[in-house]
Amino acid sequence: MTATAQRRLAVVACCTVTGEPDGTHLAVEEWSPRWQEWLTGMALCGQSADQGALPTGTAVTCASCEGHRDHYERALAGRLAADSERAAGIVRAVSIGRRAPAGRLIYLANRLEAALEDGTLLPSVLAAIAVLRDTASELEGRQL
Repeated sequence: MTATAQRRLAVVACCTVTGEPDGTHLAVEEWSPRWQEWLTGMALCGQSADQGALPTGTAVTCASCEGHRDHYERALAGRLAADSERAAGIVRAVSIGRRAPAGRLIYLANRLEAALEDGTLLPSVLAAIAVLRDTASELEGRQL
């Protein structure tokens, strides 16, 4: 279970419309001061979840919920999404490295090529735009 002070990610059960068990899923639970208990939201995949978490260590059987796990764990921990962290890392690496303008452009070209291969191209492109503008300004000696 991933937890914050008020919310946590928990393994929950879901049922079909007819009440048949439909595997184990992930849902965000929120602490209710009024009821003094954890209230279960919908499963991350969109199915209605039964109230209450299953015992710690219960495996998740829903592939869709597992696919959303990283995003929700990061959000509950107050961290950026993985692709946003990568994009911020590109900008940091270029800034900290204090590379010459040509070196910055080569570095960005390599990072964008890697991002194209691993499916995180859009956030990397957005991060690269800021670096390209700064590099162009430096080369021209003026702000764009």
